[in-house]
Amino acid sequence: MGEPFEVFEEYASTMCARGQVTTLMLTGEDVLVGSTMNEIYATTLGALDSSKMLMSAHTSVVNDIAFPCCFSQVFASCNFEDIRVWNSGAMRELIRINVANMTCHAVIFSHDGKTIISGTYIVFCLLAVAFFI
Repeated sequence: MGEPFEVFEEYASTMCARGQVTTLMLTGEDVLVGSTMNEIYATTLGALDSSKMLMSAHTSVVNDIAFPCCFSQVFASCNFEDIRVWNSGAMRELIRINVANMTCHAVIFSHDGKTIISGTYIVFCLLAVAFFI
C-alpha cells in the first residue's frame, strides 16, 4: 500500500477565492465553489489554479443604479465599498471599483458615458454645507 495521500497527488494545485468558501459542488472532475463574497467559481480538480468566476453580486444592499444616456447595454450599481459596471444583456460584471471604507449612495454617468460620478454621505454633507453658506 502506498503513502496515505498518494491518490490526491495528481490534484496538488490550489485556488484562491475572495472571502471564505461556503459551498463546494463536485461533479466528476468539475468543481463549483461559492464564497461569502457572493461569488461563484468554476474549476477542475486537476487545474484548480485556473479557476474562472462565473457569477458575482453585491455583498450588501444596492443603493443606486444608473444607465448611460441613450445606451442600455451597460449599467452601474453601487453599495458599501464598491461600484460595479455590468453588461445588462449578459448580466455579467465588467468592472469593479473598490471605494474602501466608504458607502457609495449614488452613482451616475456623465452625459458622454465616459465618466462615472459617485456620491458618499460625507460628500453629500459637504455639498449641503457649501450650498447653504
